[in-house]
Amino acid sequence: MAVKEFRFSGISQAGQPVQGTVFAPSAKAARKRVASLAERHAFRTQGIDERMTFMYKVRHLNGKVIEGEQKSFSEEELRTALCLGKKHPASV
Repeated sequence: MAVKEFRFSGISQAGQPVQGTVFAPSAKAARKRVASLAERHAFRTQGIDERMTFMYKVRHLNGKVIEGEQKSFSEEELRTALCLGKKHPASV
């Protein structure tokens, strides 16, 4: 079974944001690893995201259509990366 990458985020007891990644064979195993990290380092987990491969199709400013695939934790993250902060729409 392939090992997958998961990103976790949380809040420490001092109110500081905590973020990191763990590698695990499944989401259940990732939750267990993050729970043990949270107990050891005293933070409260807010979320766990799996890194996935997204297929995309984007129209460049010069009109050329670009297709490809990109690994990302969320579709929103990918849209932000492809748009590069511009106000033109990207089709994911």
